[in-house]
Amino acid sequence: MLNLFKNKKTSPVVEQLQLNPIFKVHTKYWTPEPEEKEDLLSKYPAKLTDKKRLRLLHLMCVEYLNSKKGRKALDAEYFDDDESQLWNTVSKDICVEIVDSFLNKESRFCSRNCFIWQGEPR
Repeated sequence: MLNLFKNKKTSPVVEQLQLNPIFKVHTKYWTPEPEEKEDLLSKYPAKLTDKKRLRLLHLMCVEYLNSKKGRKALDAEYFDDDESQLWNTVSKDICVEIVDSFLNKESRFCSRNCFIWQGEPR
């Protein structure tokens, strides 16, 4: 997903960004890791904590978005309802299952009502 920063010609702003340790952490996290994904899949679902299930979800999505099919699906100009099967059905089913489990009322990731105080200037 961060391939746009890996061009041979980069601007000074991008060069500065690449030196930032946080950028390196995010780049590593959002890079496909097939071995880690396979390891997590082999333990799915029973032996994975919420944190590991979230990581698995992210790895599966990153892998898809870095594929030719994933990039094609993201391109609204070329998107076609007949191409809804661009994503491997097993991967898609697992991702939907993980997201559904996170949206469950008992999950710590479920939706919650909240109020946001926007404040009045004093």
